[in-house]
Amino acid sequence: MKINENVKFGKGKKKQNVWVDILGKVTQYVGNELIGSNFSNCEIKIKFSKMQSGQYGVSNFKIGENTHKDNKFNFEISDDVSFNMMVLAICHEMIHVSQVYRGDLEFLSDTVAKWKNKEIQISKNNTSGNKNLEIDVYKNFPWEIEAHGNEEKLMLLVSKEFKDYRIKNYEFLGNLFE
Repeated sequence: MKINENVKFGKGKKKQNVWVDILGKVTQYVGNELIGSNFSNCEIKIKFSKMQSGQYGVSNFKIGENTHKDNKFNFEISDDVSFNMMVLAICHEMIHVSQVYRGDLEFLSDTVAKWKNKEIQISKNNTSGNKNLEIDVYKNFPWEIEAHGNEEKLMLLVSKEFKDYRIKNYEFLGNLFE
């Protein structure tokens, strides 16, 4: 389903389809904030998916050097979270899109990423299968530190920008971001 010129959604549950219009506008707004006018050269596809508990979004980046020169990006957001968590996940994943777009982040293989021209091992083998350790390792990657450090700032900008948004064909639901 095409929302804006460059933001598309995969199929979702009826619950998510209510939000597709505003989530498309939010994605467009966040992309413009992060990438600027060049965001119109990007294509974003968002899919709603069932995810592990505590996971709200995941980027599906291509593997290999210079793989995003076509400026096409895919990510998923959980199909079972609140509207606010969907928006927060979009903010977080769009930060990753901007990192890749800027050339700061590349995934060279399943086990190696390049962050600002420095190769970093991302193999889960160094966590011995310990889920908590995997989460700790994941959150300490520099691209995740940047994303987590800026997602709430973006969420605040989004909430100010869309505070009076009303969903077509639905009664006013109050401030969506409260």
